[in-house]
This record gives sequence, structure tokens and C-alpha cells, in this order.
Amino acid sequence: MTYLIRQPFKHMASLSSSLLVASLVLAASVTLGGCGEEEKKPKKVERTKPKSTPKLVQMRTIEELKAEYKIDDRVEMPEDKAPTSEKERIALLQFFDAWVRSNPDHVLEVLGMADQAQLLTMIDEGQWGQITGDAIEFVTIQVGPSKEGDTCVLAYFEGLESNQYQLWRYRNDGEDTIIFEAVATPPGMVDRLSGEDLIAGWWKVLDDEAALWDLDDNEELDLLVEDDEEKDGSASGDDSGRRKPGGGGSGRRKPGGGRRVPGGR
Repeated sequence: MTYLIRQPFKHMASLSSSLLVASLVLAASVTLGGCGEEEKKPKKVERTKPKSTPKLVQMRTIEELKAEYKIDDRVEMPEDKAPTSEKERIALLQFFDAWVRSNPDHVLEVLGMADQAQLLTMIDEGQWGQITGDAIEFVTIQVGPSKEGDTCVLAYFEGLESNQYQLWRYRNDGEDTIIFEAVATPPGMVDRLSGEDLIAGWWKVLDDEAALWDLDDNEELDLLVEDDEEKDGSASGDDSGRRKPGGGGSGRRKPGGGRRVPGGR
């Protein structure tokens, strides 16, 4: 009886031991699995919309603008001496088109206050009609900087009677309109300008005249009448024997003094 009772107990003990070992092995595998590296989750790739590339706007040529805005053929502006802004190109072409077409209304709209008053005087006195329209064979324009860094446009007028230069500053008035202001034009600028950079030459002429104006009377007279004294051997006008220009006073012309209208005519 004892043997029969122990035998099932032994069998049960073996079974319990097997279950215990299996449980331990399972627990160990779970524990070891938990101690390892955690499974990495794939990163979420954020899709971004491709940035649209801005379309390059091709600037229209001077000839294209002249055709669109019906600019007179007598107005010429070389591409390499034209502004890079299309707005400025159009404004310059229209401004000088008004001169060759003798259209004072457009010119008045885009002139500074001081030049407006002078233009009105010219119109009243009949000078406008004499220097514009058919009196202009053609006008060539080019841009460049002033001494202060703002932009200028130099116009070369070829007329039936004479050829002349005129220099203008221009600026944006903040209301989408470009305003023009005439720069002082000393006499004889056609003969005094030379070289490739005519606008820089213009400022140099004005600087030279300003320097001459700053000289005292004796220094200036030495420069102005030296040649005349050598020619006629005599002078009149003051105690020193020097002849003053103009026959009275200092005879000096204000620097930059001259006409502010195209051609100085």
C-alpha cells in the first residue's frame, strides 16, 4: 500500500517540477526579452510641399517699350545705358517723348515745382515751341549717378540749329510717379564734356565753376584776364590795371549759371 501511495505522489512531484521549470524558463525568457533593446519604431516622414520657383520676369527691351507706349522714333536710349527698372525706362521715354512732340502738359505733370514755374514762363513767352517739336531732330538719353548717389539722366538734343546737353535728376515721389528736376547747365557744355562718362564730367564742370567762384578777386582775375592783357597790352576798370570781365563789378557769373532748359536756347 505504501508503494502504491508514493508512486502517484512521485509522479505528481515530477509533473510539478516540470511545470516549475517550464514556468521559470518562460519567466526568464520574458525577463531577458524585456532587458534587451526596445524595438525601434520607424520615424514618421513628414512630407513637405515642394517650394514653387518664382518665374523670372524678362525685362522688356527699349524697342519693345517704345512700340507699346508709342514713343517717337526720335527718342533713343541705348540698352547698356538705360535704367534696370522698367518703371524708370517707361518714365524716361515718355518724358522725352513729350519734348520731341511738344507736349507741355505731360512735362508739367512730372516736373518739380521750381521747373514747373519756369516752364510756364517759357510757354507764355513762346520759347517752348521754339525749342521742342520739329526743332528737335532726335534726343539720346543715358542714366548715371549724381555726386550724392541719386539717379540722373543726361539728354543730348540734336536740333536744326545747334546741339545741346541737358542733365536732369529724377526721383520717385512716393505716388508711383517719377519727378524730374533740371540741373544747372553752364554755357558751352557741348564743348566742355568729353570722355566715356559724360555725367561725371558734368559734375566736374560744376565743381570747377564752384571752385572758381570761391577764389578771391585777384586770383580769379589772374585766371580770367591774363590772356586778354597779353593780347592788347592794356586794361581798364580798376587801379591795378586789370580789366574786369563785363566792364564793371567783379563780372563773375554764378557757378552753374545758365539755362535750365534743353539746349540752353
